[in-house]
Amino acid sequence: MRVAAIVLAIVPGLGTGHLVLGRTRRALVWFAAPAALMTLIWAFFPLLARTIGLRSAVALAIALGGVLLVAGPLDAARVRPGSTRAPKTVVLAIYAALALASTFALRAMAASAFEVRMVPSMAMAPTLAPGDRVAVDRRKRSAPARGDVLLFAHPKTEAPFLGRVVGLPGERVEVARGRVRVDGKPLRVCPVAKDVALVDPPTPLDRGELFVEGDGNASYLAFVSEADSDAPARSFEVPAGSVFVLGDHRSRSEDSREFGPIAIERALGTAAYYAGRTSASDAAGLTFGAKLDHAQPTQMTALHAPAIRGCAVGAPIPPALAADVRAPR
Repeated sequence: MRVAAIVLAIVPGLGTGHLVLGRTRRALVWFAAPAALMTLIWAFFPLLARTIGLRSAVALAIALGGVLLVAGPLDAARVRPGSTRAPKTVVLAIYAALALASTFALRAMAASAFEVRMVPSMAMAPTLAPGDRVAVDRRKRSAPARGDVLLFAHPKTEAPFLGRVVGLPGERVEVARGRVRVDGKPLRVCPVAKDVALVDPPTPLDRGELFVEGDGNASYLAFVSEADSDAPARSFEVPAGSVFVLGDHRSRSEDSREFGPIAIERALGTAAYYAGRTSASDAAGLTFGAKLDHAQPTQMTALHAPAIRGCAVGAPIPPALAADVRAPR
């Protein structure tokens, strides 16, 4: 019975082994407490990730889950049986079914909060390259902020699409030579270099101007090819319930300049964090968990890392980067 209790504490779930040993109250605690703890982690995971970073938040969730999965069987191995009568088969079956259902429910909750998407094109270069993966916060969709990388359903194809939010409901957005003005005021810009060759090793991709753009809450890399440096200005009104999105690569992006402002109801979530690449060629790129609303050097802009880190047009520079900060050029 003791061996059966240990095995059942692992599969189908915590508490089942205690029920076999006749410790009903202890079984209910092992059933309810982990479910409650993991539900709290799910509910507050976005806040936790923003506070301590995605890498630390994921590590904390995995560590807590691992502790519970080990502690349950160990407790079943050491606890004294409470009753010499084994539970009825039907009771054990119902409890096991509930334990399994709870496990699948928690996994479904986690999947509903975050998903990983692959970047298919150069539209978000130099921040994101084809093959990069991003962690999308699916619950942050109803009120996107300026600087967010929004995942939305394309108005024409319905395919998931990425774009940087630069205009909010009720604003007037003007785009000229890759630069943005909102209600007549330009977004703050810090020039990095005017003759930059974007490279996704080993292939040169584009040559043009690299700069950091943003407001008081966010900053991000942007790039304009030399061929588009004289593009005429275009102006757009952002209706209520919509946002205006641009690609970080202003010359290679299909965005709101082509299909208009995006209705917020089409938002699928916010691509808040970098989640790695499909290959091992990201040694000079972003690290796992890097926030996408703060300008950081990437695999395409590694040569300009000091200048990029020295641009403070938006959010405060993280302490880890403070040693490389210098005055904007």
